[in-house]
Amino acid sequence: MLPAANRLRKKSDFAIALSGRKINSKSFQLFLHRSLENAPPKAGLIVAKSVGNSVVRHRVARKLRHAISPMLRSLPEGSLLVARAFPQSAADISSTQLRDEFEIALKKALA
Repeated sequence: MLPAANRLRKKSDFAIALSGRKINSKSFQLFLHRSLENAPPKAGLIVAKSVGNSVVRHRVARKLRHAISPMLRSLPEGSLLVARAFPQSAADISSTQLRDEFEIALKKALA
């Protein structure tokens, strides 16, 4: 679970993050918006109904959260990060593969 201070909750924050840099992966899209604010980095997830039923969506969300959690420390202050799961591919991937994909995508986004 992401700490409360690091969760994106407002629709406006998601909109700002989605206007940032976009990196495509096999299983998800990663959006990163860097800000000059002196605030903790925040992350959010988008797992649409097209990914699957509620059981599958929650499983994918848990996998994404576990991939994001350890990486939050490496994000610059004020960053907004959103991961949007792709239908089917995110549901079929293992947690370790997803974590590896996430690390690669985050390195590209920060470069």
